[in-house]
Amino acid sequence: MKNSQKQWLYSQIYIYIQQQKYTKAIILLKALNLLAPNDFYVSKSLARSYLGVGNYLLASKYAELALNYPQESALSHKDMALLHLIKSRAQLKLNQLSQAKESLEHFIQFRQLKINASNKNPV
Repeated sequence: MKNSQKQWLYSQIYIYIQQQKYTKAIILLKALNLLAPNDFYVSKSLARSYLGVGNYLLASKYAELALNYPQESALSHKDMALLHLIKSRAQLKLNQLSQAKESLEHFIQFRQLKINASNKNPV
């Protein structure tokens, strides 16, 4: 797949997610996942989309997968916070209360780091 084709798919997926057309996004993401199984963006977007359609088990799975990619240390605090929030919401719906609490604490930690970093670098 050419890079331009991949970028077009990323753009289409982004639009579907923004319009809350999660089922359409999932179809494209599953195809992309076959072509690029270790793509952080694909896993993050699958986590968000599965949460949107109410498949909490897969939402939690893909959030965890994205959090554990080798390049995880290079992720922004915003990405880390979002993934922990998705994971927490999914775990709450699955009645995994202690895990949901732990994920929510991670969300708060990374959200606070993002806020602190923003305050140090005023625009």
